[in-house]
Amino acid sequence: MKLTKMMPFLDKESKEAIVSDIIEGKVDLDSFKLTSLYPFLDDAQLDRIVNAYLNGTLDISLVPLLPFVGEKTMERLIKHYEEGNERDIRIEKLYPFINAEQMQRIFKSEYAKYRKTE
Repeated sequence: MKLTKMMPFLDKESKEAIVSDIIEGKVDLDSFKLTSLYPFLDDAQLDRIVNAYLNGTLDISLVPLLPFVGEKTMERLIKHYEEGNERDIRIEKLYPFINAEQMQRIFKSEYAKYRKTE
């Protein structure tokens, strides 16, 4: 039986349990299709997954998660990048999901790296 077909019908507690198990390393991510879960999680659950990624306790690709994260989570990802964690975040993957103000901030930060200092 494919668990992914059940996801739309799970209650919040069941989804919370799955997210906790994923973060705690109790789920075989090679066989469990994590991306199929994302559309059915709320902002807080997605935020927990992003936190685990940023803390280094969960090794996943953020790209499939990006269309589903909220504004606050996206802002945290950008701030994480701006704090010098470029290795953790491929900033160009966030571009389609950020607002104009965030894009300008990233541009100014990146452009400053090319300016000569006196």
